[in-house]
Amino acid sequence: VYLLFVALIPTVLIMALGLNAKLPFGGTTILIIAGVGLDTLRQAKAQTEQFQYTGFLLENVESGTKSLLSTVGGSHE
Repeated sequence: VYLLFVALIPTVLIMALGLNAKLPFGGTTILIIAGVGLDTLRQAKAQTEQFQYTGFLLENVESGTKSLLSTVGGSHE
């Protein structure tokens, strides 16, 4: 239902404002742009979280404490 309303936004604006009906984009274009934007933000967030997690593991290894990284690697001290 939500996607239907988003897809109809350009049509409703054309009718309400009396604009020229030949707009270069439609509801499908808005959905694609929104989807790509959300996916890009999701990927950027995942990369940031992965970098922070890796940094956390490497700090434990460098300080000499036993960490998840050494346990997963198979070395048992």
